Amino acid sequence: MKTVTIRVTEEDINNGVAFEPGKCAVALAASRCLGGKCSVFEEDDGFQIELGCLDSIVLPDKVQEFIRRFDEHGLVEPISFQVELD
Repeated sequence: MKTVTIRVTEEDINNGVAFEPGKCAVALAASRCLGGKCSVFEEDDGFQIELGCLDSIVLPDKVQEFIRRFDEHGLVEPISFQVELD
């Protein structure tokens, strides 16, 4: 497994689009950090990130809360988090 840090910047927040799986701030940051198209979507067990053709990863609780706040009113601060890739 490989650990990757994803940093959601102020630019990602400013360019992000609420309720758009491939254009939200977290998806923009993940796409940049991982070098490919990423999307964020919500399933029964919470928000997940789809990494191109790779398996989906359930996002940490703090990122789930970030996405909810971003979608509700856009008032969020930059954040970083780690994901484990196979």
